[in-house]
Amino acid sequence: MIKLFNRRRSKLSRTQGATAAPPLSAPSALWAAGVSEEVSTYQPSLRYYPDRLPDNFINNYQHVLAENLKSVTELEEKIRSVSDSVQHLADVVLGRLALEEISPMQIIERTPVRGLDAVQERLRQRAATAVLNNTEWMTSAEVDGLVPGAEKRSNAHARANRLLSDGKVFAIEHGGRKRYPRYAFDALGTPYPAVREILQIFGDTSALRVASWFESTSAALDGRRPRELIDGDPDAVVRAAREHVAGVVHG
Repeated sequence: MIKLFNRRRSKLSRTQGATAAPPLSAPSALWAAGVSEEVSTYQPSLRYYPDRLPDNFINNYQHVLAENLKSVTELEEKIRSVSDSVQHLADVVLGRLALEEISPMQIIERTPVRGLDAVQERLRQRAATAVLNNTEWMTSAEVDGLVPGAEKRSNAHARANRLLSDGKVFAIEHGGRKRYPRYAFDALGTPYPAVREILQIFGDTSALRVASWFESTSAALDGRRPRELIDGDPDAVVRAAREHVAGVVHG
């Protein structure tokens, strides 16, 4: 369209005896949006009367282009103004910190500290009490005593330590000593295989949290506690552990 317009414009200039005007460049996206309606209006005239170019077409083109360029310029000035304001604010803040010579310790002192939540602390204490009081907890020597012939063994702690190291049982610290849950062992002092599988499912979870899960009722077990079913239905307890961990991970 622009090429046709330039050819007609050049021919008209030669007919009128005027110096040929330089061809117009292809319109930019801004100009095309502004004069598309104008071009559509005069397209029949350019097709059937190529030598009759409307007098106001050039003026309209120049006006639209000037308005678009003006808008772009104003936008650039606003962006530059915002950038200067942000830079000024940053300079003021950094300058103030430099003048005050704030030390890391002063920053720590000025930072608010979250206090102890009394309600949450009572809930934690209640959970810990349930874990410690509702289950029998054994020392290493008592774990060894479950196995016949304990009186003949010289090291009463070796077996419990070995089971703990192998990941077959878990223990919590209480009073400076390790305590092992009685429900993790059968009548002969052998750890239930499901306990080891459950510990693998929980991964790096603390022993106290694992014990809390064993003590809590589970919807996956119809409201029963995992420790109550570890000997009778270990597969169900393992499935409940998987569902619990999956629910924690996925929120």
